Amino acid sequence: MIDNKILPVSIVIPTLGGEGLSKTISLINNDIIKPFEIIICIPNEYANNINFTIASNVLVVYTEKKGQVYQRSLGFSQAKSQYVLQLDDDLKISIHDIAILIEELKLKGNKSWTSIL
Repeated sequence: MIDNKILPVSIVIPTLGGEGLSKTISLINNDIIKPFEIIICIPNEYANNINFTIASNVLVVYTEKKGQVYQRSLGFSQAKSQYVLQLDDDLKISIHDIAILIEELKLKGNKSWTSIL
C-alpha cells in the first residue's frame, strides 16, 4: 500500500456544482492520504454553485461551455501528476480505493490497461 501522505494522482471532476460535489471532495480529502490535486472543471455560468471551502489541493478550472467531455479535456490539460483519474461529482469513493488502484497500475505497468479492459 502507498505509505506517503500524498498520492501521485490528479483527479479530474467535471461538474455543474452543488452539494454532491462537496461531499465527493470531502470523501476524497477526509483521510491522512490525499491526492496531489483535485481539478474541478465547471462552466463559468455555474461558478456560483461551488459552495464550499476550496482545499489547498483543489484547483478550479472555469470553462466557457458545459459538457463532460469538454470539461474533462480541459481538466486533463491542467493535470500535473503521473496518474490522472476522472470521477463524477456525485461519486462515493474512498481515497484508499484510489491508492489501491494506483498500486495496481504500478505493479502491472503498461499491461494494466489491457487487464482493466
